Amino acid sequence: MNSPWGLPAHHAAGDVLRPSAAGTLDDERRRGARVPLSAWVEQSWRAGVVLRRAMNLGEGGVCFLASLPEPAGTELELGIPIPDGRAPVRARGVVVGHADDDHRAVSIRFTRISPRDRGRVAAYVRALAA
Repeated sequence: MNSPWGLPAHHAAGDVLRPSAAGTLDDERRRGARVPLSAWVEQSWRAGVVLRRAMNLGEGGVCFLASLPEPAGTELELGIPIPDGRAPVRARGVVVGHADDDHRAVSIRFTRISPRDRGRVAAYVRALAA
């Protein structure tokens, strides 16, 4: 089943994240609501800058699609556009696992985000989750 935005709706609060085969992180559960996000996330890391298609966003992280996903534990710099008419949210995050069987859906937990940007993400998520 797809969301109204055409994105897979199987990523809900409480989904189990599957760490990659190369990962060393234990399974963990998402905390808080996730809402669909149809946007291109800018990902910066040691190999350069690429755009990734977002699937969903929560107060604690984001999930996006990647044809060559990074292994669990990889740290990333992110630029996440949310539809509030302002500049993209800037955050640092870590790959915590892959949320689908073919490992293309990369689950990121925010490790550093400004209070202002955290508030913007929270407001967006709460508005859509209500």
